[in-house]
Amino acid sequence: MRQHMPENTVFVRGYEAHLVAVCEHHTEADLRPRIDQIVEDAAGTVIFGIASMGRDRIVTEAIENASREVATRFDFKGTAAAIALAGQEITLTGEAEFQLKQLEDIVRAKLARRGVDARFLHVGTPQKAGGDTLRQTLTVRQGIDSADAKKMQKMLRDSKLKVQPAIQGDALRVSGAKRDALQEAIALLKSGMPDLPLTFTNFRD
Repeated sequence: MRQHMPENTVFVRGYEAHLVAVCEHHTEADLRPRIDQIVEDAAGTVIFGIASMGRDRIVTEAIENASREVATRFDFKGTAAAIALAGQEITLTGEAEFQLKQLEDIVRAKLARRGVDARFLHVGTPQKAGGDTLRQTLTVRQGIDSADAKKMQKMLRDSKLKVQPAIQGDALRVSGAKRDALQEAIALLKSGMPDLPLTFTNFRD
């Protein structure tokens, strides 16, 4: 593209990585006020949403695969070991806590193989399930709870970044005029909420 432009064309890398070309026969210093205005006009409002969600189809496939593995593994033969999925809850059934841990490891491995962050899982406490069996529930996180959303909103406001966070249901919407500020906001939230698997979506203007 550049080779087809006039010799004195000034190129500006814009906020959205769009190439802005100012084709006038002046130096860049002469054009700087105009360049700045072009970038500012182009910026508009950029928006992204923050959520915390497992991917339903992928989670279902992972649990089905984990359940098949349990059914065919020699060390689980003749035991109550089982993995089942109902809605957002994965139920592990075993005869001892070490067996529940084995089942949990299988689930995590199957999810990781499909690119699902293990932090999506909230691990419950093992409970007696009758007889000699134990049951444990792993809940797949969906959305951001109110306390976490408020914490992130406060974090962004206290940072003085030029962004506007707003809680919308179980997600957080963040808007701003500059992508650089939004990128800083993403980095801040990732470092400030390390235990929460955040998904940044709809990065658009």
